[in-house]
Amino acid sequence: MPGEVNAKDLMYINEECQIDDYDNLPRILKNDMIEMQTYYEQDDWVGFDCCLEAFEATVKQCKLSGRITDKQFDQLFAKYGLYGS
Repeated sequence: MPGEVNAKDLMYINEECQIDDYDNLPRILKNDMIEMQTYYEQDDWVGFDCCLEAFEATVKQCKLSGRITDKQFDQLFAKYGLYGS
């Protein structure tokens, strides 16, 4: 149908982007990543977008508090296409 939007066009996860020391990421970040993956697989762009907004803020807070490295910060932003936001 003309004008129809594919939910995958509104969501972005770079599956090739690996996160250094993933096992030691704060649990809250890992939970958000799991939740976003679920929304992505279900083509639920509204749920994905809402979670992504909270995830972005949490990633920033984790960087500021020293809970993740600068490199992990860059990798997380790259994985979810957050640069430029």
